[in-house]
Amino acid sequence: MVNDFVTDHALQPFHKRPLLTFSGGVADCLNDTLPDDAFPYGDIGLLLGQGIKQSRLFADFRVVPTTETIQATVVGAGSQSMMVSGSTITYDYEALPIKNVPVIAVEGNWQWEHCTAVATQQLRMLQESDTQQNVCWALNGITPSFEAVGNWCEWLITVARPLIDRRLPLIVMIKENVAQVMGNGLRSRLPRGYPIVCFDNVPAITGDYVDIGEPVASGRTLPVVVKTLVFQ
Repeated sequence: MVNDFVTDHALQPFHKRPLLTFSGGVADCLNDTLPDDAFPYGDIGLLLGQGIKQSRLFADFRVVPTTETIQATVVGAGSQSMMVSGSTITYDYEALPIKNVPVIAVEGNWQWEHCTAVATQQLRMLQESDTQQNVCWALNGITPSFEAVGNWCEWLITVARPLIDRRLPLIVMIKENVAQVMGNGLRSRLPRGYPIVCFDNVPAITGDYVDIGEPVASGRTLPVVVKTLVFQ
């Protein structure tokens, strides 16, 4: 059926053939030839683009280039890089580096029940296809008191239990300046040697992605990138 459709339209004059457009990263790779380095992005994008360009699609359809090919990207204009250091970080070296970890964010003024419902639902969605998918917990607007931080530590360990049971690193980013206290509180409540990464003064929302590099400056600093989905 498909072959008959393509053959019939290939016999039509060019101006009467069906229109076809491409979008996404591969749309920028529709070339007849390959550069010396066919894998500059670490994927098969250039090879796929060349294969499409040399396929019957370009003979049987009117391929129309679009002004914008990228409609949404995790690594797009929403990238923010920063360095967190000093007393704002607590980490275990073996948990790093971390790349493209999705964020689940909760607000400090929410009710506990609402925080738990949102976090549980988001975690379930992220782990539907991959039970080993880790997440970064973003806490925004929490009260910077010892009691409040302790309560958040208890809450985190409860909602992150599916990750803890698989011994995935517990990654926490906090908007307020309480990472040292939070890190110590988590360590005292988790099994000895459990890997954690905790840093503050970095706001994020659900849907963001986080990269955390290996420590620099004699272990005193972590490079962090927060990436946001950008839609046109």
